[in-house]
Amino acid sequence: MAYSSFNLLKILDCKKSTPLTYLLHQTDYFLSSLLSSLHQTVDLRLVKTFQELFHCLLENRNSTKSLLLTELGTLLAGSTHGKAGVKRIGNLIRSKNWSTDLIADFFRNRSLDRIKMMEEKNIRPLLIWDGSVLEKHESTHLEGLSAVISSKAKRLTRIKPGYYNSPVKGFINVPGFKVEGVVLTALNERASLFEFNIYSRVGVFKEWLSNFIWNGFKTIRNQSKKAVLHVFDRGYANCTLLEFAQEFDQQFLVRWIGNRFLIDEKGKRLTYNITKGMKNKSFKFTYDKERNKYARRLISWKKVQHPEMGDQMYTLIVVREYKRTGPPIYMLTNLDIDTKKTAWEMLFSYMKRWEVEEMFRCCKAEIGLQSIRVQGWGNRLKLFYIALLIYEFLMEIIQKRRHYVERLINIYTPIFGSKKSKSPFYRLRKAFSVILNQWKSCCEIMFRFNPIFKG
Repeated sequence: MAYSSFNLLKILDCKKSTPLTYLLHQTDYFLSSLLSSLHQTVDLRLVKTFQELFHCLLENRNSTKSLLLTELGTLLAGSTHGKAGVKRIGNLIRSKNWSTDLIADFFRNRSLDRIKMMEEKNIRPLLIWDGSVLEKHESTHLEGLSAVISSKAKRLTRIKPGYYNSPVKGFINVPGFKVEGVVLTALNERASLFEFNIYSRVGVFKEWLSNFIWNGFKTIRNQSKKAVLHVFDRGYANCTLLEFAQEFDQQFLVRWIGNRFLIDEKGKRLTYNITKGMKNKSFKFTYDKERNKYARRLISWKKVQHPEMGDQMYTLIVVREYKRTGPPIYMLTNLDIDTKKTAWEMLFSYMKRWEVEEMFRCCKAEIGLQSIRVQGWGNRLKLFYIALLIYEFLMEIIQKRRHYVERLINIYTPIFGSKKSKSPFYRLRKAFSVILNQWKSCCEIMFRFNPIFKG
């Protein structure tokens, strides 16, 4: 009988409390409901492959090769049986007996349970919506590729001091995929994945962004009436969002654009004309996480209407920096803002939007979603969703086992010098990777010289 590295870990695992036993117990608890649902449709061998693949993804930290089947196959079955490992992974993702809806429902059900718990504690849940792209610069034959604006090219062509290059006019389009991510969070709460949709702009796999908003509002309407607040950036500031929110009776907060028309007591005017002369009703020193600084902000609000939404009333919130050092922030919501506390809560809720940006950064830089090279669309989505389980697992460990995580990363991934990391996501994954590598090395040595493990 041949043993994979993961099976050897379980065989050689002792009853003492070690970081390895902690890791194995936490992964078993995290994947228990998902594996039981998967076992109802596929063979037990594929279920074991799914579980072992999860550990291989947790171990492989090379962002340029994280999702390569050859790398994962070597980690799964060992260096001498890499082809067999690739075949096992291929059989898993090519199986037609399960689809990505299984993992998508897993994310959604966990989030809905968190929403119910927040309602019991009188905490307002926040669903942060945002979009991004997965760039495949040199790919041409992958299914579902479409033109996306490259942020990497924009960053590389930016003029640096002392290094002048002629600036590139306009955007640079490269092959890639569109992504729509939704994160569930709350004030003073961690972020968890609610939805992660990958779609194309052209061809057979073309999808519209409005469909995702429609389905998300419909799902929340069936589970919770008015407890959830949907937070959007300025790219969603259009009449479609307002129509969907009114139809499904959902609360929203969207960053508005100053050159859009609204209606106040003086009639139909541009937003920035409406806010001229508005008296500030409160001020507060707030911390800007993106720019890492404190700023004194002034806030005011006013009742307005939208020209295409009839008599529906909205609240326009205006946030300015002291001495007008920057442009104002316009926010539109269908909530009734009547106190300073509620107005500041809306601003802090919008500032939580940075967590969805951190989610995209972790998925691209640490998990390596852009390194995938599977040609088929359905097979690629399955590997995408399995990799997203890593993000959800690590975020849950960070929230529930904060003290243990701090001790673990200080032992296995120490930081030298005065620099301190406030976000232990990267260090925690590196610590788990070090633990798995160390114990796998011990397992391979014992397997090589101990005849008990040879079949």
